Formats: sequence, C-alpha cells, structure tokens
Amino acid sequence: MTRRHQRPATRASVHIRRAAAALATGGWCRGELRDATGRHCILGALMAAPADSDTVGRSHIYIRSAMAESAAYAQPTPDYRARMEAQWSREGRDPRSLGRQFDIAVHNNVVAPTVGAVLDLLQRAAEFAERAGD
Repeated sequence: MTRRHQRPATRASVHIRRAAAALATGGWCRGELRDATGRHCILGALMAAPADSDTVGRSHIYIRSAMAESAAYAQPTPDYRARMEAQWSREGRDPRSLGRQFDIAVHNNVVAPTVGAVLDLLQRAAEFAERAGD
C-alpha cells in the first residue's frame, strides 16, 4: 500500500487534528520532537503535520488557549492552596504563579502527563479553532 502525501492544512483545526492523529498512532513523548521509536512531542507532531506557516502559528495559539482554559477538574482545597501560597511567599516565589500552575495542571489532569491528556488538550484546541471558523 502506498501512502499519499497530504496537502498542507490551511485551517488550524485540520492541522491540530492531523497532529493528534500522529500522536495517537505513533505515541507521545516529552522533551524530543521525535524519538527513536517514532513518538512525537506536541511540537514535533505539529511539525510532522503539513501546514503553511500562518496555519502553524494559529494552531499554536489555539493550543495555548486550550492550556490556559479555566479548570474543569476538581481544584485543590482552599486550605491546601493557602498553605502552598504561604510557603511560596516565604520562599520568595510569586504565589499567583502557583495558582496558574494549579489551574493548568488540574485542567489538563497532568500530575503525570499521559498521551490521553495530550490528545484531550489537542481535541479542545481543535474545537476552539472550529468555533472560530478556522
């Protein structure tokens, strides 16, 4: 069977879904664009999916938007957050930064990132792009 080359995507939703397909079939890794077994990180999967440079830029924007979306999963208790923010303040770190990290990690359910969490993130990003007509 021969594999046909895809035309470069001109819509971000198509580009993101192609990247998700590469991750779903090849696997996901962290810290490498593509490892020896053919797994990709998110950026590597986006690079593997053909698209023009403008579409690639818009895809990145939608993915970052999906990562910054407010949390849908259970948040840490207010007492726990207060203790962690107090600890960060004592250490001279910005407690607002801690809150943002909680929001992103909890929303993406990424205490230990998994390919499922990454695919869920890309699904949300593609839906953002579709709602925007992209």
